[in-house]
Amino acid sequence: MQEIKLLGKFREHITIKYAMTCLIIFIAVFGMWHALRFGGASLDYYYVQNIIEKWQVGGEQQQKSNYIIAKDSIHKAEASHFSHPLYADLSGQIVEWGVVAGYEELDYLSQAKAHYLRAASMRPAWPVTWASLAMIKWRLNEFDEEMLSYITKADVLGSQKPEVHAFLAEIGLALYQVNHPFYRNIREQTQARVVLGLRNPESREPIEAAIERYQAARAVCIWAKQRDPYVASNILKC
Repeated sequence: MQEIKLLGKFREHITIKYAMTCLIIFIAVFGMWHALRFGGASLDYYYVQNIIEKWQVGGEQQQKSNYIIAKDSIHKAEASHFSHPLYADLSGQIVEWGVVAGYEELDYLSQAKAHYLRAASMRPAWPVTWASLAMIKWRLNEFDEEMLSYITKADVLGSQKPEVHAFLAEIGLALYQVNHPFYRNIREQTQARVVLGLRNPESREPIEAAIERYQAARAVCIWAKQRDPYVASNILKC
C-alpha cells in the first residue's frame, strides 16, 4: 500500500515537472516569435525611414517605385506591431509623400491625418506629429481652430525641436508674404521660431531657404535685431 502511494506521488511529481517544462518551452517559443516579428517590423521601419529621408532632402523622391516599396514595407511593419506610434507616424508620412509627389489624389490626405492622429493618441507628447497634422491642414487649405490647436501643441511641446522651428518658419513666412488673416494667430510663434531656428544648425538651412523663397529677408532682420542681435549680425549679416 505504501509503495502505491509513493508511486502516485512520483507520477504526480513527473506530471507537474512535465507541465512546467512545457510551459517554459511555450514561453520561450512565444517570446522568440515576438522578437522575430517585432525585429522584422523594426527592419521595415528603418528601411522606410531611409527612403523617406531621401524624399525629404531630394533625389529619389521622384521614383514612384520607391513610394510603392515604402508603402508596402510600412504596411508589413504595422501588421506586425499596429500599436507602435512610430509606425503610425511613418504611415502618415508615406501617405503625405504620395499626395505631394502626385501619386495619390488630394483627398488621400485624410488617411495621412488619421495615421498622425493615431500616433498622437499613443504618444501625445510628440511635437513633430502635431506639426505634421498642422501641415496636413495647410495642404488642405483648412485654416481653422483645429489647425491652430495643432500648431499650439507643436509649439508648446517642441520648444527646442528643429523640426518645429522649420515648420513654423515655413508656414508663418508663407502666410506673412500673402498677408493671410490666419497669420495674426501665429505671428509671435513665427517670429520667435524663425530666430531660434536660425541659431540652431539643424534647422538653419531650411529656414534660410524659406526666407529666400518668401522674400522675407528684410522682415526677418527686423525680428532678429529685436530678439537676438547675434543672429542678426552673425548669421543674417543684417
